[in-house]
Amino acid sequence: MGLVHWCGRYALRWKLGSGDHYLYAITANGALKWRYLTDGGVSGPALGSDGTVYVGSYDQHLYAITSEGTRRWRYKTDDILFSSPAIGADGTLYIGSYDDYLHAITGDSPWTYDEYLTAMSVYADSHWPGFGQNNFNLQRKYEPILYLGDVQTYRNATVSVPLFLNNAESLDIEGVDVEIRFDGTALEAKNATLKDGVLEDKDYDITYEAGDAQVKVTIYATGSLLKTDGIIAYLEFRFTGASGEKSALEFARGEINESAVNTGNGSVHNVSYTISGTIRYYNPSDEYLFRNATVQMERSGTYSATSDEEGEYVFTDITRGDYASVPSKADDLGGLGGMDASRIARYAAGLIDLDCYQRIAADVSRNGEISGTDASRVARYIVGDLECLNDDCIHWVFTSDPIDECEDWPPIVYPSRREYDNLNEHKEDQDFIAIRIGDVTGNWPGNTDDFPSDKQRNIARYPMPSGEISVDKRRSFSLPLVLDEMAPIEAIEIRTEFDEKALHVSSISADGGILANQGYRLMMRADAPGQVSVVSWATGTIRTGTGILAFVTFDVAETPPNRTVISLEKFVCNESPATGGFYVGGRSYKRVSISFK
Repeated sequence: MGLVHWCGRYALRWKLGSGDHYLYAITANGALKWRYLTDGGVSGPALGSDGTVYVGSYDQHLYAITSEGTRRWRYKTDDILFSSPAIGADGTLYIGSYDDYLHAITGDSPWTYDEYLTAMSVYADSHWPGFGQNNFNLQRKYEPILYLGDVQTYRNATVSVPLFLNNAESLDIEGVDVEIRFDGTALEAKNATLKDGVLEDKDYDITYEAGDAQVKVTIYATGSLLKTDGIIAYLEFRFTGASGEKSALEFARGEINESAVNTGNGSVHNVSYTISGTIRYYNPSDEYLFRNATVQMERSGTYSATSDEEGEYVFTDITRGDYASVPSKADDLGGLGGMDASRIARYAAGLIDLDCYQRIAADVSRNGEISGTDASRVARYIVGDLECLNDDCIHWVFTSDPIDECEDWPPIVYPSRREYDNLNEHKEDQDFIAIRIGDVTGNWPGNTDDFPSDKQRNIARYPMPSGEISVDKRRSFSLPLVLDEMAPIEAIEIRTEFDEKALHVSSISADGGILANQGYRLMMRADAPGQVSVVSWATGTIRTGTGILAFVTFDVAETPPNRTVISLEKFVCNESPATGGFYVGGRSYKRVSISFK
């Protein structure tokens, strides 16, 4: 309940209220027909010929409400709407806002002038009070009114609440005295000022006295008297209440020229909002959910949310203010292979093209360009020679907007955060697109539990057929590694395991194989004692073939056991399990038994 403000000229203290944020429809018998809730105090309405009600609100919107109480549309300005809208002869709606603009909005319920005269005459002749929005009123004498605004804020912020004077009769203002009471657990009175009001730089001064849950303000003339109306002062408070808490600002006293006048209460509301969205991987064909990403909100406050099993995140109880949201992720680091290194190298050489998201993934060094260095880092990362792909050890990047055009790259630049300036409403669909650094092929697994291990994907550990060879324990020996199937070879990844007390890998070479002198690079690293990883990737034209890929050379320990086993734990071609293995006795094996002589 509160004041009914009618066209900015006059207000009566009827319990019909717009101070409580509702627009009310009352029948001729005084019964409630419906009410419509806005997010701020409501001005007086303008009525369309089809029954549409147009009303402004302190929530900065102009509303069009049907005669049945449902919203047809709303129009956003940049500050509160205090005055009532007016309807032009052509149906255009006019309304002033405290954003310093007069807004003209195309309406959909135009009056003709004759309709306007008829409607207002009937209105004035009814038994209901005649409000001062036109000349068809009950000729009741206008009285000045003092009232406070409804203001939204956030915790620990200092907020300015406008003190309005409606001076329809243009009285000379000698002095204004008000006493305002409020919830002392939610608000702390800080100041009162004429700055930015109609009395600024005029012959008036202001004093204030803050007490326990109340503030007294006096405005007095020091020279020429004014007949003004509008915002005559701002009362400043610091909000100390909880999220969602609201404190009423109630007049205990309101006088103009030492005479009591009508007053209208205001409020300060710590409004909270919800921000939600979904995080998905950049590859449209990816079926795995993007869980466990952290989205951080900072600036006016600090908040954190984590994406769930559906990739969705939500912030609740976000107070009004300025924010920036930034996602991050540090786990689920699969998805990189020799195929990625190959494509990065071939893109850098101008042999293939990559889409915008692939280019972001390819820039693993994060210097805004794609080069052979990026391909090398991916290869070294795959074999375990690097723990980080870049100086900041960033494994994931995110973009807040879909990227369709990137012909002006390099440098590679894209929006990586969402900005919220003066957040004052709920936000949905605040989505992000995730990109695993280095994953140019887009095969990243979002949930590693849904993927079999390398051993499960590539070979069955036991039982399996084994090749048998006997070697001289005083000499090194080589095993050829073969690809049994005909395939275009973009990248090969290998991991072999053996008994470090018996053997040591001394080298691996493509010489004599189908990839020799074909523009392929090869890299080997001993992951741990008894384990070696190898990656080979194309830097030029992709070779299609089958046969020997490389020769793995082993040194024998000084005192080896009588027998030992070499196993191929990972054998991948183009990010898929490959058919083949160590070539022994005319066929390929994933496991070779070695005896020493």
